Amino acid sequence: MPASWCGLYGYKASFGRVPFVSRPNAFGAGNIFLFEGTLTRNVEDAAIGLNALSGYHPRDPFSLDTDYDFSRALGRSIKGWKIAYSPNFDVFPVDQEVKNVITNSAKAFEDMGAHVEKVDLGINRSQQELSDSKLPVGMQIIGKRYADEDVLAASSAFERIKPWHDIYNLIQKETV
Repeated sequence: MPASWCGLYGYKASFGRVPFVSRPNAFGAGNIFLFEGTLTRNVEDAAIGLNALSGYHPRDPFSLDTDYDFSRALGRSIKGWKIAYSPNFDVFPVDQEVKNVITNSAKAFEDMGAHVEKVDLGINRSQQELSDSKLPVGMQIIGKRYADEDVLAASSAFERIKPWHDIYNLIQKETV
């Protein structure tokens, strides 16, 4: 989100795609919720950067040992893709200008041959409740202890979204 405010394209690669090597710390294991990506002028530059950054690193046991050329994905057709479209992830307030951009991009996906479907993700927690939990899903596994109700609130939201990844090629949403 901050990248777009600066006229840049920010891409946060999937966990393990770009090795994350940090200094040892006194608190045990690294934070599995930190990943690295690129800040570039455009999508093509991001693909080039990802080509340079991705791959295995012996100091990151989670790094993926793959040799993929991300530039091959540029210009690839999305014809026939199923895209879920959530204008506000069910609960998050979104500025009207941002809504307009998301709606226009959904129309652009349809113009490129994708099937775009507006979906209700079924998140039954309020935006305030999710924000107050201050808890990324899974944080309890790295040695920190959170209140059970916070863990359950965050896990509940994650569980409601997870099945959509099996149905759709892409979930289009505003940046939260």
